[in-house]
Amino acid sequence: MYTFINCPHPLSRTTIAICLALCAVNRGYAAESIEFDETFLMGDGKSSIDISRYADGNPTPPGVYNVSVFVNDKITTNLEIPFIDVGKNDAEACISKKNLAQLHINQPEKIKNSDILLKKEDENSDCLKSDNANRQFEY
Repeated sequence: MYTFINCPHPLSRTTIAICLALCAVNRGYAAESIEFDETFLMGDGKSSIDISRYADGNPTPPGVYNVSVFVNDKITTNLEIPFIDVGKNDAEACISKKNLAQLHINQPEKIKNSDILLKKEDENSDCLKSDNANRQFEY
């Protein structure tokens, strides 16, 4: 054990413990890189599969999907919802005012431009940002 008797600024045990704890916490925030062993893939086309897009999760490709809609954790209906490319190697659901009315969800009185994900010709078809919505995939 070290003692800091002749140190001009002696460090207390509490200070040292806090510094060590913070060093340990920083390791938890380090980004963990993901590697995939391609030998697990089978078939002739295994070398042409690009799996790099899955390094940061399970991205949704743009397209129209038949989705089960839950409101307040209760299934409401199934809808054909377009998912549009938002430039983050992922797609987001295009929820419009028309969809909100179908689901009996209160619509915002005034929609700012910053709340619109994609502007369309018909104002009721604009894709609204859905920051409070979440998605889950089950196969």
